Amino acid sequence: MNITPAVWKESILLSKPSNEDKTADIERFKGAFKDINIKVPFSLFKPISSLMKKEDCHASVTLCAINEFEYRLIALNQGEIYGIAFDIGSTNICARLVDLNKNETVLYAQEKNPQVDFGADILSRMFYAMTHGGAILHKCLIDCINNIIERLLSGVNARYNALVAVVFAGNTVMSHFLMDLPVENIPISPYVPVVHTPGFLRPSDIGLCANPEALVYVFPNVGSYVGGDTVAGILSTGIYVQNGVHMLIDAGTNVEVVIGNNEWLLVGAGAAGPAYDEGIAAIGKGAYPGAISNVSINPKTLKPSVSTIGDVLPIGICGSGMISLIAELYKHGIINNKGVFIRGQTGVISAEEGSAFLIYNEHRQFLVYEYEIENFMSSKAAMLTMVNVMAGAVGMSVDDMEKIIITGALGNGIKLEHAKTIGLLPPLHNSKFIAVENAALEGAELLLKNRLLFGDIYNITKLITYKEMNEDQTFMNEFPAAKFIPI
Repeated sequence: MNITPAVWKESILLSKPSNEDKTADIERFKGAFKDINIKVPFSLFKPISSLMKKEDCHASVTLCAINEFEYRLIALNQGEIYGIAFDIGSTNICARLVDLNKNETVLYAQEKNPQVDFGADILSRMFYAMTHGGAILHKCLIDCINNIIERLLSGVNARYNALVAVVFAGNTVMSHFLMDLPVENIPISPYVPVVHTPGFLRPSDIGLCANPEALVYVFPNVGSYVGGDTVAGILSTGIYVQNGVHMLIDAGTNVEVVIGNNEWLLVGAGAAGPAYDEGIAAIGKGAYPGAISNVSINPKTLKPSVSTIGDVLPIGICGSGMISLIAELYKHGIINNKGVFIRGQTGVISAEEGSAFLIYNEHRQFLVYEYEIENFMSSKAAMLTMVNVMAGAVGMSVDDMEKIIITGALGNGIKLEHAKTIGLLPPLHNSKFIAVENAALEGAELLLKNRLLFGDIYNITKLITYKEMNEDQTFMNEFPAAKFIPI
């Protein structure tokens, strides 16, 4: 099947006016498209007029589709054309550059979200915006995005004018910060955002460095805490076209859970605390080179050894590293099933902030404190409870799922046995699980490469029922029991 990207080029034949045909330039240009209505932006009136004063000629036009019968002109005789897919996460901003002429991904970039200076989690940033205004949060975000754009375009020796499509997938709050929209009603009942379906924007609307007529698309959200990143994840994993019931778990600062198939989708979300990203502990890091991604403990000496992303010197510990650490601590009797250290065990020391376990002590000492483990236990309880409550809401158990897809911070390097040991994931056979590093970014990238998926996004939003977890009594009742490691 011939797949057309979200923005593409084609050639049309233009004829100059004559005494027999005095049709105005823009109307003559539109007439070259036969049965398709074409919207021409004012900024291209002069270039079109100049071109059509010459001899009959073929012109290259860069287009995007507004719908099946209507296109919009983006550029005229543009050589290289590129698109960028963004996952605007609360911790990291990730992007992929797509050569739209070839419909191929060519570069990847990632930067830490500078908004962390205003709060490690979304709730803190919302409160900051409510008291100080959201403009500063918008500006630091868009500056970061523009820096990534400049870096990616420089990597292919292209100018801003060549960037003709940008797609954003982010949670509801991040999308609002992107568009500089107020967020004060999102964390307060009845939890209402400014907009669910932003749709198409112009680069100038948000201060984006791109072709002035570029297609800019923001994935729709379906609730205060279920955003466009979840919709993009549903798109990329394809659970909306499956017959069997699937589950998607996107775990980061928040946890989003999707259950469903090609007939229905139930979506819920809740704050897990920054347990699976850089807020994991004082030594917490994102999944960067040097982050400890795995910890193993020698059963005889009870001394830990660590593995890092990129096999370089440790700089801290990421989510998968924390999961493996807690699993190993429990397995070897260093913590009990409440996550509390068993006094007198090897490696447990008294430190400035209480009892701690020394996981590395070569070029730099790395400690994980008991209270950090307890915080993690609360976060993992929130996730497991949400998974069970969501399944129960449709009269099913987790065992009934055909597949469980894990993405977000947990999709990057998670060891299933460790996650099941501590009760973060249900104790099912490994064949039930699929790990996807960044389903949201993949969804945004897929949309750049296939314009027909705009219709799929519309269908996905129609399938979704949003379950508000903030006031769910079943969640409140089951949460305390999930804070323990299963025996």
